[in-house]
Amino acid sequence: MITIDMTPQAHRVIRAAYLLTIVGLGVFAYMTYRQLQAVRSAPVALPKFWFYVVDMPVKAQLVQAHGSWVVAGGRAPSAADAAILQTSTFECRRDRQLCNESTAAVSIKDGAYMEAVPTLYEVAQWTDDGLVTKPAAVNCAAHVLKVSFVDRNAIKEVSLLPGQPSCNDSPRVLTLDSGSRSH
Repeated sequence: MITIDMTPQAHRVIRAAYLLTIVGLGVFAYMTYRQLQAVRSAPVALPKFWFYVVDMPVKAQLVQAHGSWVVAGGRAPSAADAAILQTSTFECRRDRQLCNESTAAVSIKDGAYMEAVPTLYEVAQWTDDGLVTKPAAVNCAAHVLKVSFVDRNAIKEVSLLPGQPSCNDSPRVLTLDSGSRSH
């Protein structure tokens, strides 16, 4: 058996380190418990991503996609983004040169509530490979959809509208993906 002679001062330092570790773990456990309770209060399962292109009677006549918008590049969502569970569906029609998006969002921050947000986009450019919409004003931000038929993906670029001194909708790039990957 190995014994180490320590001074009373060394014993106090070690006990203080143990105490700080226990308090730190307790705070972490409490924060984790609160987050778990918030998630349990809104038991929502987000659907998987899907992307569908109809090539009849012409190539990419109709495009439909469904998923959740997640921050591109793997950046972690902000606290505000993490408190909202959302899923979106959009449909773009070549003959009308329009895209119609519908987003359902459930907030688990400040009480649970659900809202649906429809957005209509005019198409700026439609080719056999994809489409780009004109900016659509959503609250204080401009949203642009970029859809690739080849890669079967969708990107939403969010930028502030001119003349907006403050806005909760920060500039960012989002990709449509499975909801399970967003949170």
